Amino acid sequence: MEKGVPCQHHHQTAVAHLTEKSSIGDIVMVRDDDLPRNEWRLGRVSETTADKDGLVRRVQVCLGDRKLGKKGDGDCIALEAGGVDCIAQEGGDGDCIALEAGGGDDCVALEAGGDDDCIALGAGGGDDCNALGAGGGDDCIALGAGSGACIALGAGSGACIALEAGGGDDCIALEAGGGDDCIALEPGGGDDCIALEAGGGDDCIALGAGGGDDCIALGAGSGACIALGAGSGACIALGAGGGDDCIALEAGGGDDCIALEPGGGDDCIALEAGGGDDCIALGAGGGDCCIAQETGSGDGCVALETGGGDCCIAQETGSGNCCVALETGGGDGCVALETGGGDGCVAQETGSGNCCVALETGGGDCCIAQETGSGNCCVALETGGGDGCVALETGGGDCCIAQETGGGDGCVALETGGGDGCVALETGGGDCCIAQETGSGNCCVALEAGGSDGCVALETGGGDCCVALEAGGGGCVALEAGGGGCVALEAGGGGCVALEAGGGGCVALEAGRGGRRRRRLGDWPVLTANASP
Repeated sequence: MEKGVPCQHHHQTAVAHLTEKSSIGDIVMVRDDDLPRNEWRLGRVSETTADKDGLVRRVQVCLGDRKLGKKGDGDCIALEAGGVDCIAQEGGDGDCIALEAGGGDDCVALEAGGDDDCIALGAGGGDDCNALGAGGGDDCIALGAGSGACIALGAGSGACIALEAGGGDDCIALEAGGGDDCIALEPGGGDDCIALEAGGGDDCIALGAGGGDDCIALGAGSGACIALGAGSGACIALGAGGGDDCIALEAGGGDDCIALEPGGGDDCIALEAGGGDDCIALGAGGGDCCIAQETGSGDGCVALETGGGDCCIAQETGSGNCCVALETGGGDGCVALETGGGDGCVAQETGSGNCCVALETGGGDCCIAQETGSGNCCVALETGGGDGCVALETGGGDCCIAQETGGGDGCVALETGGGDGCVALETGGGDCCIAQETGSGNCCVALEAGGSDGCVALETGGGDCCVALEAGGGGCVALEAGGGGCVALEAGGGGCVALEAGGGGCVALEAGRGGRRRRRLGDWPVLTANASP
Protein backbone atom coordinates (compact mmCIF):
# COMPACT_ATOMS: atom_id res chain seq x y z
CA MET A 1 0.00 0.00 0.00
CA GLU A 2 1.22 3.48 -0.89
CA LYS A 3 -0.05 6.48 1.01
CA GLY A 4 -0.12 10.14 -0.02
CA VAL A 5 -1.51 13.22 1.69
CA PRO A 6 -4.14 11.97 4.15
CA CYS A 7 -7.76 13.02 3.93
CA GLN A 8 -8.81 15.86 6.21
CA HIS A 9 -10.93 15.00 9.19
CA HIS A 10 -14.06 16.48 7.63
CA HIS A 11 -13.71 14.61 4.34
CA GLN A 12 -15.61 11.53 3.37
CA THR A 13 -13.60 8.77 1.78
CA ALA A 14 -14.43 6.24 -0.90
CA VAL A 15 -12.79 2.94 -1.78
CA ALA A 16 -12.95 1.95 -5.42
CA HIS A 17 -11.68 -0.75 -7.74
CA LEU A 18 -9.98 0.75 -10.77
CA THR A 19 -10.60 0.13 -14.43
CA GLU A 20 -7.71 2.37 -15.49
CA LYS A 21 -4.36 3.46 -14.11
CA SER A 22 -4.47 5.80 -11.15
CA SER A 23 -1.84 7.05 -8.74
CA ILE A 24 -1.43 9.13 -5.60
CA GLY A 25 -2.71 12.68 -6.04
CA ASP A 26 -4.83 11.99 -9.12
CA ILE A 27 -8.18 13.74 -9.29
CA VAL A 28 -10.96 11.27 -10.05
CA MET A 29 -14.72 11.40 -10.37
CA VAL A 30 -16.60 9.02 -8.13
CA ARG A 31 -20.06 7.62 -8.82
CA ASP A 32 -21.69 7.32 -5.39
CA ASP A 33 -24.47 4.76 -5.17
CA ASP A 34 -26.08 6.91 -2.50
CA LEU A 35 -26.47 9.82 -4.93
CA PRO A 36 -29.23 10.26 -7.52
CA ARG A 37 -28.42 9.20 -11.06
CA ASN A 38 -26.01 11.44 -12.97
CA GLU A 39 -24.59 13.04 -9.84
CA TRP A 40 -20.92 12.65 -9.08
CA ARG A 41 -18.27 13.53 -6.53
CA LEU A 42 -14.76 14.73 -7.25
CA GLY A 43 -12.00 13.32 -5.13
CA ARG A 44 -8.26 13.03 -4.72
CA VAL A 45 -6.55 9.66 -4.58
CA SER A 46 -4.91 9.40 -1.17
CA GLU A 47 -3.96 5.70 -1.04
CA THR A 48 -3.33 2.98 -3.58
CA THR A 49 -3.20 -0.78 -3.08
CA ALA A 50 -1.45 -3.01 -5.60
CA ASP A 51 -1.95 -6.69 -6.28
CA LYS A 52 0.77 -9.31 -6.16
CA ASP A 53 1.85 -8.33 -9.66
CA GLY A 54 2.35 -4.72 -8.55
CA LEU A 55 -0.68 -3.38 -10.41
CA VAL A 56 -2.82 -0.85 -8.56
CA ARG A 57 -6.28 -2.32 -8.24
CA ARG A 58 -7.79 -0.42 -5.34
CA VAL A 59 -7.65 3.22 -4.21
CA GLN A 60 -8.90 5.36 -1.38
CA VAL A 61 -10.32 8.72 -2.47
CA CYS A 62 -10.76 11.88 -0.40
CA LEU A 63 -14.16 13.13 -1.52
CA GLY A 64 -15.18 16.76 -1.91
CA ASP A 65 -18.12 18.10 0.06
CA ARG A 66 -20.09 19.14 -3.01
CA LYS A 67 -21.72 17.04 -5.69
CA LEU A 68 -21.20 17.51 -9.41
CA GLY A 69 -24.27 18.18 -11.53
CA LYS A 70 -25.26 20.18 -14.56
CA LYS A 71 -25.22 23.75 -13.21
CA GLY A 72 -25.16 25.65 -9.96
CA ASP A 73 -23.84 23.57 -7.12
CA GLY A 74 -23.53 20.72 -9.58
CA ASP A 75 -20.75 22.54 -11.39
CA CYS A 76 -18.67 22.85 -8.26
CA ILE A 77 -15.51 20.81 -8.22
CA ALA A 78 -14.32 20.29 -4.67
CA LEU A 79 -10.98 18.61 -4.53
CA GLU A 80 -10.55 19.16 -0.82
CA ALA A 81 -13.73 20.77 0.41
CA GLY A 82 -16.72 22.34 -1.35
CA GLY A 83 -19.59 24.64 -0.70
CA VAL A 84 -17.74 27.39 1.08
CA ASP A 85 -14.06 27.93 0.40
CA CYS A 86 -14.26 27.20 -3.28
CA ILE A 87 -12.58 28.19 -6.52
CA ALA A 88 -14.95 29.14 -9.32
CA GLN A 89 -13.99 29.69 -12.93
CA GLU A 90 -17.11 31.62 -13.78
CA GLY A 91 -19.03 32.78 -10.78
CA GLY A 92 -21.00 32.24 -7.62
CA ASP A 93 -21.20 29.29 -5.30
CA GLY A 94 -22.61 27.37 -8.25
CA ASP A 95 -20.31 26.86 -11.21
CA CYS A 96 -17.58 26.77 -8.62
CA ILE A 97 -14.39 24.79 -8.82
CA ALA A 98 -12.89 24.14 -5.42
CA LEU A 99 -9.41 22.73 -5.68
CA GLU A 100 -9.17 22.92 -1.93
CA ALA A 101 -12.37 24.57 -0.79
CA GLY A 102 -14.97 26.73 -2.46
CA GLY A 103 -17.94 29.04 -2.33
CA GLY A 104 -18.47 31.40 0.59
CA ASP A 105 -15.39 32.35 2.54
CA ASP A 106 -11.82 31.82 1.36
CA CYS A 107 -13.07 31.39 -2.17
CA VAL A 108 -11.00 31.51 -5.30
CA ALA A 109 -12.85 32.42 -8.48
CA LEU A 110 -11.20 32.69 -11.86
CA GLU A 111 -13.84 35.03 -13.23
CA ALA A 112 -16.33 36.13 -10.64
CA GLY A 113 -16.75 35.09 -7.03
CA GLY A 114 -18.44 36.31 -3.91
CA ASP A 115 -18.28 36.20 -0.17
CA ASP A 116 -15.36 36.71 2.14
CA ASP A 117 -11.70 35.81 1.69
CA CYS A 118 -12.32 35.24 -1.99
CA ILE A 119 -9.85 35.14 -4.84
CA ALA A 120 -11.52 36.01 -8.13
CA LEU A 121 -9.77 36.50 -11.44
CA GLY A 122 -12.84 38.20 -12.87
CA ALA A 123 -14.79 39.84 -10.09
CA GLY A 124 -15.02 39.00 -6.42
CA GLY A 125 -16.48 40.39 -3.26
CA GLY A 126 -16.13 39.96 0.43
CA ASP A 127 -13.23 40.39 2.81
CA ASP A 128 -9.66 39.36 2.12
CA CYS A 129 -10.59 38.78 -1.49
CA ASN A 130 -8.29 38.45 -4.47
CA ALA A 131 -10.06 39.42 -7.66
CA LEU A 132 -8.34 39.89 -10.98
CA GLY A 133 -11.41 41.51 -12.47
CA ALA A 134 -13.39 43.28 -9.80
CA GLY A 135 -13.59 42.57 -6.11
CA GLY A 136 -15.14 44.02 -3.02
CA GLY A 137 -14.72 43.73 0.67
CA ASP A 138 -11.72 44.31 2.86
CA ASP A 139 -8.17 43.24 2.12
CA CYS A 140 -9.14 42.33 -1.42
CA ILE A 141 -6.84 41.90 -4.39
CA ALA A 142 -8.58 42.75 -7.65
CA LEU A 143 -6.95 43.17 -11.03
CA GLY A 144 -10.08 44.78 -12.43
CA ALA A 145 -11.93 46.64 -9.73
CA GLY A 146 -12.25 45.99 -6.04
CA SER A 147 -13.53 47.57 -2.90
CA GLY A 148 -12.89 47.25 0.77
CA ALA A 149 -9.34 46.96 2.07
CA CYS A 150 -8.37 45.26 -1.16
CA ILE A 151 -5.78 45.17 -3.88
CA ALA A 152 -7.39 46.08 -7.18
CA LEU A 153 -5.68 46.55 -10.51
CA GLY A 154 -8.82 48.17 -11.85
CA ALA A 155 -10.57 50.04 -9.09
CA GLY A 156 -10.94 49.28 -5.42
CA SER A 157 -11.83 50.80 -2.14
CA GLY A 158 -11.06 50.13 1.46
CA ALA A 159 -7.44 49.37 2.34
CA CYS A 160 -7.10 48.53 -1.30
CA ILE A 161 -4.36 48.23 -3.88
CA ALA A 162 -5.69 49.23 -7.29
CA LEU A 163 -3.69 49.69 -10.46
CA GLU A 164 -6.42 51.81 -12.01
CA ALA A 165 -8.71 53.30 -9.42
CA GLY A 166 -9.16 52.37 -5.80
CA GLY A 167 -10.74 53.70 -2.66
CA GLY A 168 -10.95 52.88 0.95
CA ASP A 169 -8.25 52.49 3.56
CA ASP A 170 -4.73 51.24 2.91
CA CYS A 171 -5.42 51.22 -0.80
CA ILE A 172 -2.93 51.20 -3.63
CA ALA A 173 -4.31 52.44 -6.94
CA LEU A 174 -2.34 53.04 -10.11
CA GLU A 175 -4.96 55.37 -11.50
CA ALA A 176 -7.34 56.63 -8.87
CA GLY A 177 -7.71 55.61 -5.25
CA GLY A 178 -9.45 56.81 -2.17
CA GLY A 179 -9.64 56.03 1.47
CA ASP A 180 -6.98 55.80 4.13
CA ASP A 181 -3.45 54.53 3.55
CA CYS A 182 -4.11 54.37 -0.16
CA ILE A 183 -1.58 54.23 -2.95
CA ALA A 184 -2.86 55.55 -6.27
CA LEU A 185 -0.77 56.15 -9.36
CA GLU A 186 -3.22 58.67 -10.81
CA PRO A 187 -5.73 60.20 -8.45
CA GLY A 188 -6.20 58.98 -4.92
CA GLY A 189 -7.98 60.00 -1.78
CA GLY A 190 -8.14 59.13 1.84
CA ASP A 191 -5.52 58.99 4.54
CA ASP A 192 -1.97 57.69 4.06
CA CYS A 193 -2.61 57.55 0.34
CA ILE A 194 0.01 57.31 -2.38
CA ALA A 195 -1.16 58.64 -5.74
CA LEU A 196 1.06 59.19 -8.75
CA GLU A 197 -1.27 61.79 -10.22
CA ALA A 198 -3.76 63.04 -7.72
CA GLY A 199 -4.43 61.91 -4.19
CA GLY A 200 -6.27 63.10 -1.16
CA GLY A 201 -6.47 62.36 2.48
CA ASP A 202 -3.86 62.28 5.20
CA ASP A 203 -0.34 60.93 4.79
CA CYS A 204 -0.94 60.63 1.07
CA ILE A 205 1.67 60.33 -1.66
CA ALA A 206 0.47 61.57 -5.03
CA LEU A 207 2.60 62.05 -8.13
CA GLY A 208 -0.07 64.16 -9.78
CA ALA A 209 -2.05 65.99 -7.15
CA GLY A 210 -2.76 65.02 -3.59
CA GLY A 211 -4.55 66.37 -0.61
CA GLY A 212 -4.69 65.73 3.06
CA ASP A 213 -2.00 65.79 5.69
CA ASP A 214 1.49 64.39 5.27
CA CYS A 215 0.83 63.82 1.59
CA ILE A 216 3.41 63.36 -1.14
CA ALA A 217 2.18 64.56 -4.52
CA LEU A 218 4.22 65.04 -7.68
CA GLY A 219 1.58 67.29 -9.19
CA ALA A 220 -0.25 69.19 -6.51
CA GLY A 221 -1.16 68.27 -2.98
CA SER A 222 -2.59 69.78 0.12
CA GLY A 223 -2.44 69.10 3.80
CA ALA A 224 0.81 68.03 5.45
CA CYS A 225 1.84 66.41 2.20
CA ILE A 226 4.70 66.06 -0.22
CA ALA A 227 3.74 67.36 -3.66
CA LEU A 228 6.01 67.71 -6.69
CA GLY A 229 3.56 70.14 -8.26
CA ALA A 230 1.87 72.17 -5.59
CA GLY A 231 0.76 71.33 -2.10
CA SER A 232 -0.38 72.89 1.10
CA GLY A 233 -0.36 71.97 4.73
CA ALA A 234 2.79 70.34 6.09
CA CYS A 235 3.47 69.51 2.50
CA ILE A 236 6.40 68.80 0.20
CA ALA A 237 5.72 70.18 -3.28
CA LEU A 238 8.13 70.37 -6.22
CA GLY A 239 5.99 72.99 -7.90
CA ALA A 240 4.37 75.19 -5.32
CA GLY A 241 3.05 74.39 -1.88
CA GLY A 242 1.46 76.06 1.04
CA GLY A 243 0.48 75.29 4.55
CA ASP A 244 2.56 74.12 7.47
CA ASP A 245 5.59 71.83 7.26
CA CYS A 246 5.50 72.06 3.47
CA ILE A 247 8.29 71.41 1.00
CA ALA A 248 7.94 73.13 -2.38
CA LEU A 249 10.49 73.18 -5.17
CA GLU A 250 9.15 76.45 -6.56
CA ALA A 251 7.21 78.40 -4.02
CA GLY A 252 5.82 77.48 -0.66
CA GLY A 253 4.19 79.07 2.29
CA GLY A 254 3.30 78.30 5.83
CA ASP A 255 5.40 77.10 8.71
CA ASP A 256 8.22 74.55 8.51
CA CYS A 257 8.14 74.83 4.73
CA ILE A 258 10.85 73.95 2.24
CA ALA A 259 10.93 75.85 -1.04
CA LEU A 260 13.61 75.63 -3.69
CA GLU A 261 12.96 79.16 -4.95
CA PRO A 262 11.01 81.42 -2.66
CA GLY A 263 9.69 80.30 0.68
CA GLY A 264 7.74 81.80 3.51
CA GLY A 265 6.71 81.02 7.00
CA ASP A 266 8.64 79.90 10.03
CA ASP A 267 11.36 77.23 10.08
CA CYS A 268 11.36 77.25 6.27
CA ILE A 269 14.37 76.44 4.09
CA ALA A 270 14.96 77.85 0.65
CA LEU A 271 17.75 77.31 -1.84
CA GLU A 272 18.94 80.84 -1.23
CA ALA A 273 18.51 81.19 2.49
CA GLY A 274 17.13 79.19 5.37
CA GLY A 275 17.31 79.17 9.10
CA GLY A 276 15.95 77.81 12.31
CA ASP A 277 15.30 74.27 13.43
CA ASP A 278 13.36 71.72 11.37
CA CYS A 279 15.48 72.93 8.48
CA ILE A 280 16.19 71.42 5.09
CA ALA A 281 19.54 72.16 3.46
CA LEU A 282 20.66 71.20 -0.02
CA GLY A 283 24.13 70.36 1.20
CA ALA A 284 24.00 69.53 4.86
CA GLY A 285 21.52 70.34 7.55
CA GLY A 286 21.33 70.29 11.29
CA GLY A 287 18.84 70.75 14.01
CA ASP A 288 15.79 68.81 15.06
CA CYS A 289 13.11 67.27 12.85
CA CYS A 290 15.43 67.32 9.83
CA ILE A 291 15.11 65.39 6.58
CA ALA A 292 18.16 63.92 4.86
CA GLN A 293 18.19 62.39 1.42
CA GLU A 294 20.67 59.67 2.15
CA THR A 295 21.49 59.10 5.78
CA GLY A 296 20.17 60.86 8.81
CA SER A 297 20.26 60.48 12.53
CA GLY A 298 18.26 61.74 15.39
CA ASP A 299 14.57 61.76 16.20
CA GLY A 300 11.81 62.57 13.76
CA CYS A 301 14.06 61.91 10.77
CA VAL A 302 13.08 60.34 7.44
CA ALA A 303 15.62 58.47 5.35
CA LEU A 304 14.96 57.35 1.79
CA GLU A 305 18.00 55.12 1.83
CA THR A 306 19.59 54.85 5.25
CA GLY A 307 18.68 56.71 8.38
CA GLY A 308 18.94 56.50 12.10
CA GLY A 309 17.20 57.87 15.10
CA ASP A 310 13.70 57.45 16.46
CA CYS A 311 10.55 57.03 14.33
CA CYS A 312 12.62 56.72 11.14
CA ILE A 313 11.33 56.02 7.66
CA ALA A 314 13.84 54.67 5.17
CA GLN A 315 13.24 53.75 1.56
CA GLU A 316 16.11 51.32 1.52
CA THR A 317 17.57 50.83 4.97
CA GLY A 318 16.82 52.75 8.10
CA SER A 319 17.39 52.47 11.80
CA GLY A 320 16.04 54.31 14.76
CA ASN A 321 12.77 56.10 15.15
CA CYS A 322 10.94 58.47 12.82
CA CYS A 323 14.02 59.34 10.74
CA VAL A 324 13.84 60.74 7.22
CA ALA A 325 16.99 60.86 5.12
CA LEU A 326 17.06 61.21 1.36
CA GLU A 327 20.75 60.58 1.11
CA THR A 328 23.01 62.07 3.73
CA GLY A 329 22.10 64.38 6.53
CA GLY A 330 23.25 65.26 10.00
CA GLY A 331 21.46 66.13 13.16
CA ASP A 332 17.94 65.25 14.17
CA GLY A 333 15.22 65.39 11.54
CA CYS A 334 17.49 66.92 8.88
CA VAL A 335 16.81 67.29 5.16
CA ALA A 336 19.57 67.63 2.57
CA LEU A 337 19.02 67.96 -1.16
CA GLU A 338 22.73 67.94 -2.12
CA THR A 339 23.56 68.96 -5.70
CA GLY A 340 21.78 69.54 -9.01
CA GLY A 341 22.60 70.51 -12.57
CA GLY A 342 20.96 71.45 -15.83
CA ASP A 343 18.53 74.24 -16.78
CA GLY A 344 15.75 74.83 -14.32
CA CYS A 345 16.52 71.42 -12.92
CA VAL A 346 15.99 70.27 -9.36
CA ALA A 347 18.03 67.31 -8.23
CA GLN A 348 18.59 66.07 -4.72
CA GLU A 349 21.95 64.70 -5.77
CA THR A 350 22.83 65.17 -9.42
CA GLY A 351 20.67 65.69 -12.48
CA SER A 352 20.92 66.67 -16.09
CA GLY A 353 18.58 67.99 -18.73
CA ASN A 354 16.11 70.83 -18.70
CA CYS A 355 13.56 71.41 -15.94
CA CYS A 356 14.43 68.02 -14.51
CA VAL A 357 13.58 67.02 -10.97
CA ALA A 358 15.60 64.19 -9.48
CA LEU A 359 15.75 63.25 -5.85
CA GLU A 360 19.10 61.60 -6.45
CA THR A 361 20.16 61.44 -10.09
CA GLY A 362 18.05 62.02 -13.17
CA GLY A 363 18.40 62.88 -16.82
CA GLY A 364 16.28 64.16 -19.66
CA ASP A 365 13.86 67.06 -19.84
CA CYS A 366 11.33 67.70 -17.10
CA CYS A 367 12.32 64.45 -15.47
CA ILE A 368 11.56 63.57 -11.88
CA ALA A 369 13.62 60.85 -10.26
CA GLN A 370 14.23 60.19 -6.61
CA GLU A 371 17.50 58.41 -7.31
CA THR A 372 18.48 58.02 -10.94
CA GLY A 373 16.48 58.47 -14.14
CA SER A 374 16.95 59.09 -17.80
CA GLY A 375 14.78 60.26 -20.63
CA ASN A 376 12.27 63.10 -20.81
CA CYS A 377 9.61 63.86 -18.21
CA CYS A 378 10.61 60.80 -16.26
CA VAL A 379 9.56 60.30 -12.66
CA ALA A 380 11.57 57.82 -10.63
CA LEU A 381 11.70 57.53 -6.89
CA GLU A 382 15.01 55.74 -7.11
CA THR A 383 16.13 54.97 -10.65
CA GLY A 384 14.16 55.31 -13.87
CA GLY A 385 14.72 55.81 -17.54
CA GLY A 386 12.84 56.82 -20.63
CA ASP A 387 10.47 59.67 -21.33
CA GLY A 388 7.64 60.44 -18.94
CA CYS A 389 8.71 57.57 -16.77
CA VAL A 390 7.75 57.09 -13.15
CA ALA A 391 9.78 54.71 -11.04
CA LEU A 392 9.70 54.44 -7.30
CA GLU A 393 13.09 52.79 -7.22
CA THR A 394 14.54 51.93 -10.62
CA GLY A 395 12.86 51.99 -14.02
CA GLY A 396 13.62 52.38 -17.67
CA GLY A 397 11.83 53.14 -20.88
CA ASP A 398 9.25 55.79 -21.72
CA CYS A 399 6.36 56.70 -19.44
CA CYS A 400 7.40 53.97 -17.06
CA ILE A 401 6.23 53.73 -13.47
CA ALA A 402 8.22 51.51 -11.17
CA GLN A 403 8.32 51.53 -7.42
CA GLU A 404 11.69 49.85 -7.38
CA THR A 405 13.00 48.96 -10.82
CA GLY A 406 11.22 48.92 -14.16
CA GLY A 407 11.96 49.21 -17.82
CA GLY A 408 10.22 49.72 -21.11
CA ASP A 409 7.66 52.28 -22.26
CA GLY A 410 4.59 53.08 -20.20
CA CYS A 411 5.73 50.62 -17.61
CA VAL A 412 4.45 50.48 -14.06
CA ALA A 413 6.47 48.45 -11.60
CA LEU A 414 6.15 48.57 -7.86
CA GLU A 415 9.53 46.97 -7.45
CA THR A 416 11.18 45.93 -10.70
CA GLY A 417 9.65 45.61 -14.16
CA GLY A 418 10.60 45.75 -17.78
CA GLY A 419 9.01 46.09 -21.16
CA ASP A 420 6.46 48.54 -22.54
CA GLY A 421 3.30 49.42 -20.67
CA CYS A 422 4.27 47.03 -17.95
CA VAL A 423 2.91 47.01 -14.43
CA ALA A 424 4.92 45.11 -11.86
CA LEU A 425 4.43 45.20 -8.15
CA GLU A 426 7.88 43.80 -7.60
CA THR A 427 9.63 42.67 -10.74
CA GLY A 428 8.17 42.30 -14.22
CA GLY A 429 9.14 42.43 -17.84
CA GLY A 430 7.58 42.64 -21.25
CA ASP A 431 4.90 44.93 -22.65
CA CYS A 432 1.84 45.94 -20.63
CA CYS A 433 2.92 43.54 -17.94
CA ILE A 434 1.58 43.48 -14.40
CA ALA A 435 3.68 41.65 -11.86
CA GLN A 436 3.63 41.97 -8.13
CA GLU A 437 7.09 40.51 -7.75
CA THR A 438 8.78 39.29 -10.91
CA GLY A 439 7.43 38.78 -14.41
CA SER A 440 8.48 38.82 -18.02
CA GLY A 441 6.80 38.91 -21.37
CA ASN A 442 4.00 41.05 -22.74
CA CYS A 443 0.77 41.98 -20.93
CA CYS A 444 1.76 39.74 -18.08
CA VAL A 445 0.14 39.98 -14.68
CA ALA A 446 2.03 38.41 -11.82
CA LEU A 447 1.39 39.13 -8.20
CA GLU A 448 4.74 37.76 -7.19
CA ALA A 449 6.70 36.40 -10.11
CA GLY A 450 5.53 35.55 -13.61
CA GLY A 451 6.85 35.36 -17.10
CA SER A 452 5.89 35.60 -20.74
CA ASP A 453 2.96 37.31 -22.42
CA GLY A 454 -0.46 37.96 -20.92
CA CYS A 455 0.44 36.09 -17.78
CA VAL A 456 -1.17 36.46 -14.38
CA ALA A 457 0.68 35.00 -11.42
CA LEU A 458 -0.03 35.67 -7.80
CA GLU A 459 3.40 34.46 -6.80
CA THR A 460 5.51 33.07 -9.61
CA GLY A 461 4.52 32.02 -13.11
CA GLY A 462 5.79 31.74 -16.62
CA GLY A 463 4.52 31.28 -20.11
CA ASP A 464 1.85 33.10 -22.11
CA CYS A 465 -1.50 34.18 -20.67
CA CYS A 466 -0.68 32.40 -17.46
CA VAL A 467 -2.50 32.87 -14.18
CA ALA A 468 -0.67 31.52 -11.18
CA LEU A 469 -1.45 32.16 -7.56
CA GLU A 470 2.03 31.09 -6.55
CA ALA A 471 4.06 29.74 -9.44
CA GLY A 472 2.98 28.61 -12.90
CA GLY A 473 4.00 28.28 -16.48
CA GLY A 474 2.74 29.42 -19.86
CA GLY A 475 -0.96 30.12 -20.25
CA CYS A 476 -1.84 28.55 -16.94
CA VAL A 477 -3.51 29.07 -13.62
CA ALA A 478 -1.55 27.83 -10.65
CA LEU A 479 -2.34 28.37 -7.02
CA GLU A 480 1.18 27.51 -5.98
CA ALA A 481 3.39 26.25 -8.79
CA GLY A 482 2.60 24.93 -12.25
CA GLY A 483 3.74 24.61 -15.81
CA GLY A 484 2.48 25.83 -19.14
CA GLY A 485 -1.26 26.19 -19.64
CA CYS A 486 -2.19 24.65 -16.33
CA VAL A 487 -4.01 25.14 -13.09
CA ALA A 488 -2.13 23.91 -10.06
CA LEU A 489 -2.77 24.35 -6.38
CA GLU A 490 0.77 23.50 -5.45
CA ALA A 491 2.89 22.32 -8.35
CA GLY A 492 2.05 21.04 -11.81
CA GLY A 493 3.11 20.83 -15.39
CA GLY A 494 1.71 22.05 -18.67
CA GLY A 495 -2.06 22.05 -19.06
CA CYS A 496 -2.76 20.53 -15.68
CA VAL A 497 -4.41 20.96 -12.34
CA ALA A 498 -2.48 19.55 -9.43
CA LEU A 499 -3.20 19.72 -5.74
CA GLU A 500 0.37 18.90 -4.88
CA ALA A 501 2.48 17.97 -7.87
CA GLY A 502 1.78 16.94 -11.44
CA GLY A 503 3.10 16.75 -14.93
CA GLY A 504 2.07 18.23 -18.24
CA GLY A 505 -1.52 17.64 -19.28
CA CYS A 506 -2.61 16.22 -15.92
CA VAL A 507 -5.93 17.31 -14.46
CA ALA A 508 -6.55 20.66 -16.15
CA LEU A 509 -9.14 23.33 -15.47
CA GLU A 510 -7.78 25.28 -18.40
CA ALA A 511 -6.38 23.61 -21.48
CA GLY A 512 -2.65 23.78 -22.03
CA ARG A 513 -0.53 26.08 -24.14
CA GLY A 514 -2.41 29.25 -23.37
CA GLY A 515 -5.89 27.99 -24.25
CA ARG A 516 -8.83 28.12 -21.88
CA ARG A 517 -11.70 25.73 -21.43
CA ARG A 518 -13.99 24.50 -18.71
CA ARG A 519 -13.52 21.05 -17.30
CA ARG A 520 -16.31 18.67 -18.17
CA LEU A 521 -17.51 15.67 -16.24
CA GLY A 522 -15.93 13.30 -18.71
CA ASP A 523 -12.49 14.83 -18.27
CA TRP A 524 -11.76 12.79 -15.16
CA PRO A 525 -11.54 9.02 -14.64
CA VAL A 526 -14.86 7.69 -13.39
CA LEU A 527 -14.88 5.37 -10.39
CA THR A 528 -17.94 3.64 -8.96
CA ALA A 529 -17.77 3.39 -5.19
CA ASN A 530 -19.71 3.65 -2.00
CA ALA A 531 -18.83 6.70 0.05
CA SER A 532 -18.20 6.07 3.71
CA PRO A 533 -18.07 8.63 6.55
